[in-house]
Amino acid sequence: MPLLMQLIQRALLCVLLNALLCGIIATAADFGERRERAFVRKLSPPGEYPRLADVGGLQRAKELVLTRMIVPLRLPSLFAGRYRVRGLPRLRGALFSGAPGTGKTMLARAIANEARVPLLQVRLADIESKFYGEASKNLRAVFAAARRAAPAVIFFDEIDGIIRRRSEGESSATYGIKTELLQHLDAIADCAVLVVACTNSSETLDPAVARRLPHHVRMELPSLDERVAIMQRTLVHEGEEALSAPELMRVLRHTEGCSGSDLVQLLQVALCCRYRRVVATGRGNLAQCLRSLGPITEADWSEAVRDVGV
Repeated sequence: MPLLMQLIQRALLCVLLNALLCGIIATAADFGERRERAFVRKLSPPGEYPRLADVGGLQRAKELVLTRMIVPLRLPSLFAGRYRVRGLPRLRGALFSGAPGTGKTMLARAIANEARVPLLQVRLADIESKFYGEASKNLRAVFAAARRAAPAVIFFDEIDGIIRRRSEGESSATYGIKTELLQHLDAIADCAVLVVACTNSSETLDPAVARRLPHHVRMELPSLDERVAIMQRTLVHEGEEALSAPELMRVLRHTEGCSGSDLVQLLQVALCCRYRRVVATGRGNLAQCLRSLGPITEADWSEAVRDVGV
C-alpha cells in the first residue's frame, strides 16, 4: 500500500510539473504574440505622410529612392521572394545620414507613402528595456510585425542610439541587440520589407550595419536654389501667398548653412513679425485687421532673419 501511494504521488507530481511547464511555455508564447501585436498597432497606413514631391531639394536622393525602393515596394513579387525576376536588383536597405533638419525623416516617410505600404517607425525607447534580454525580444517583434504586414517599411530613427561601433567594454545585452539586428537584416532580403535607418553621425555606426544597408544617402545642406524650392513648398503648405523665385532669392541669400527645418522656423518667425506689425499699425477694428493680414513683406523677412540670427 505505501508503495502504491508513492507511485500515485509521483504520477500526480509529474502531471502537475507538466501542466506547469506547459503553462509557462504558453504564457511566454502569449507574451511574444502580444509584443508583436503591439508593434502591428504602431504601423502607420499610407497616406498619413508627405509625398515625394513635398520634399524640397534632395533631387539625387529622390531619384535613388524612387528607382531602388519605391518601385520594388510597389511590385514586390518582381524584386523579392521565390519568383523574383532575375536581373532586377534586390530590395536592399538604406542609410540616411546628414545634419539635423536636412529631410532624412521626411524622405523615409515619403517612401512609404509613395509606395502605398505601411510604415513602422522605431525609436530607441521602443526597443530598450531594463530587463535582460527584453530588448532583443522587442527587436524580434518589430521584424515579425513588418513581415506580417509585408510589403512594409521599417524606419529606425536615430539608429546610432541603438547600434554603435562594437567595443571591448560593452555589455552582453548591448552585444545581443547588435547580433539580433544583424541577423534580421540578413533574413529579410526576400521578405519585401525595406529597412531605412537615419543618423546624424554615420561614423559612430557599426560597419557591419552599414554593409547591410548598402544605399548610403548623404543629406547635404540645401543650396540657394534648393532653399528657394523648400520655402516655396512651405509657403503653399501654410496657405501663404507664394513669392517668385527672384523675391525668395533676395530673402534667402543670407541663409547659407540653414537646413530645411531652419527655413520652416524662419517662416514661422516671419509670420510672427507680420502679426506684430499688423497689431502695432492697425487702427480701428483690430479683429478686422487680423482677418486680412496681407502678404509677408520684405521688411518682415528681414526682421525674421535678424531674429533667427542666420
